[in-house]
Amino acid sequence: MVVHNLCNTILVEALDSSYHYNMAAAIGPYGLIEAGGDLRKDDYEMAMSHKNDLNSCLEKEVYKHNNTRSKLQNIQASLIVTESHTSRLNIYSSKLYEYYKDLQNRTNIAEEVLYVSKM
Repeated sequence: MVVHNLCNTILVEALDSSYHYNMAAAIGPYGLIEAGGDLRKDDYEMAMSHKNDLNSCLEKEVYKHNNTRSKLQNIQASLIVTESHTSRLNIYSSKLYEYYKDLQNRTNIAEEVLYVSKM
């Protein structure tokens, strides 16, 4: 057993020897902080019950995490498709703008020709 200071040594010696296995004891400024010994049968069963409950909760959390990750991956795939469509729309918009500029130039030329022909 590892004892860090004299106060703990006195405490450990004062406790019944049946508690020395897996013993944890600490002295604070106001006295005993914690002390524990062997787990009794009921304590062991309760610890196993808590362990099973925690494992069950952990499994649920892992399932939720994986489900959420799957949904996020689906959203990411949708965003990639949307970005592709947006890119295509931008290209189409750019072409329309070029056609509009060309049409505007032709309209200006036609107006000049009409103006000159009226002179």
